[in-house]
Amino acid sequence: MLNLKLVGGVAIFRSASAAVTFLTSLILMRALSPADYGVYAFYFSVFTMAVLLPGVGVNNGFVSYSSADSSENAVLEMYIAKTGLVIAGVAVVGAAYWLGIIDSTAAACVAAGLLFSNGEFLLSVKQSKKKFTIFALLLPLRSLTMAAVIIVYVYVLRERSPTDIFFYFLGVGVLSLFCTAWPIITEATYPKVHWSVCKAVLLTGLPFIYFEAAAMIMLRAEVWILTYFAAHHVISTKDVGSYMAGYNFAFALPLLTSSIYSVLLAHTKKEGSFSTPEFRSAERRLIVAATLFGILYATTASVTAHFLFPNKYVYLNYTIVGVAAGMLLSFFASLERLKALNKGLDRQTNYVTTLQIVTSLGLNAIFIFLFGIRGAIVAFVMTRLVAYIGYRIILLRWRNNVKQFA
Repeated sequence: MLNLKLVGGVAIFRSASAAVTFLTSLILMRALSPADYGVYAFYFSVFTMAVLLPGVGVNNGFVSYSSADSSENAVLEMYIAKTGLVIAGVAVVGAAYWLGIIDSTAAACVAAGLLFSNGEFLLSVKQSKKKFTIFALLLPLRSLTMAAVIIVYVYVLRERSPTDIFFYFLGVGVLSLFCTAWPIITEATYPKVHWSVCKAVLLTGLPFIYFEAAAMIMLRAEVWILTYFAAHHVISTKDVGSYMAGYNFAFALPLLTSSIYSVLLAHTKKEGSFSTPEFRSAERRLIVAATLFGILYATTASVTAHFLFPNKYVYLNYTIVGVAAGMLLSFFASLERLKALNKGLDRQTNYVTTLQIVTSLGLNAIFIFLFGIRGAIVAFVMTRLVAYIGYRIILLRWRNNVKQFA
């Protein structure tokens, strides 16, 4: 069931995407001051949230629905619905800027992210049809596009503003909306629109919505709360940039481990697929490999960071090691969550997600206020540990109940 060669192929292109993202982060880390990089990191977190927002629950729900019932095809319907949602969202953002509710940079971030979001749906279409070769080839595309914009911005235009770059992202986002149309539409198996299929996809995606929305918040909790305290002069504005510099050094790790999640997701609706001896054997090997890779990666990244930025960013090595540890825990937790979903424990996994949100926001608010960057690192790790323990408890209770009724 778990094809390690397939996972490896997807991982290679995830690695390419991670490498491009990392290199472009290095360009900005060198070009901007720590304080300006913190400003860029905050707005970039808003941009990436807008990219993911239209697909929350929907993209993974589409993958699960298509895998469970391949006789139906919802590509055309979902594309029309999602494109309409994107256009409406951009219009709302424009109105908010016109009314003075948000500033021009925030408007550009959100609008650009929404316009890029159909690219994520294109990946889900290829994933649902198990076209993992094309899926893998498309993975680095957004990273490459943004890298090209950043290189032109820094080296050709010689700009150093941490906010103006998002207006360039907005222009490229318009092109992205048109460029993704044809590859998506050609995957539709019939021309007639059946809106009832959209409802079925949304129902399938319900278990994902809460989890994915929570994940969006938790991945950005540190930078948002750091930015809040910096704005209120509790910590230095440089601390936001320093934390995100360390985060970016470790960010390649989840891009790689998510390759496994992408392949496994298409099998969550197949009963018993996560209980076979073959899966358990492959899982053990993947956990060992991920752990060894995580240790090697964190060590290499720390040495590289110290060489490139010996004094510019504070607590850089501590952040890299802490975020890498948290990302590994997150990967282990995601495996346990998929097992729970495969056993129909959707409601119980939402309890863990709720606990994780409360832990993330609470610990970040308290620890960052008391300890600054060091508090953000501890909160990041503890939040992922809570999720892992929570999913393990759910599965343990399920097994005990099965034994009682056996």
